[in-house]
Amino acid sequence: MPSSFVACFICSEKFCKDSRHINENIKLGHKFYCSLSCQRIAKSKQIQTKCENCGKGFNRILSHLSSRNFCSHHCAASITNRGRINRKESKLCAWCSKAILNRKSKFCSMHCREDSRKDYLEKHQTIHTAEGVISAIKLFVKNNQRVPVKKELNRYYKPARKFYGTWNSAIQEAGFIPNPVLFSNHQIAKD
Repeated sequence: MPSSFVACFICSEKFCKDSRHINENIKLGHKFYCSLSCQRIAKSKQIQTKCENCGKGFNRILSHLSSRNFCSHHCAASITNRGRINRKESKLCAWCSKAILNRKSKFCSMHCREDSRKDYLEKHQTIHTAEGVISAIKLFVKNNQRVPVKKELNRYYKPARKFYGTWNSAIQEAGFIPNPVLFSNHQIAKD
């Protein structure tokens, strides 16, 4: 079979090919390639472009090109994050004032949360005793010059019922006359 030398479309290297293949390729408008790697390069639809951040050259398919091209996610993030405001405001633990890693929590650890809870219960434990209810009623009368209704000392209402049976019994135990109806004791103004 007769053969001839043809030049590769990519690397221009001369190689030998059968005449019948040469005629067929010319008739169909095909190009000549010396190897599969040259053919792969020719069929690739990628374009050489430069990274906007680091300037490194890389290949990208034409449909994936945009106005801003980056070689990696790292380069893209470094450019886009430059214009953002740093929102990492330090949040401190409500108990020990250390920096908190978990932004949704008030406390830096379970120990701080438990210590805070114990401290709260110790401070507010007087609510749950009979003496705490009586002292709260006396303090209200001292500050406001009248007997409280249960809405005004709502958090003492359940403990008062627990220890004295009713709210009015707790008022009597504190040494005051209860109001049977809201504001039933009428007051006369001094002026």
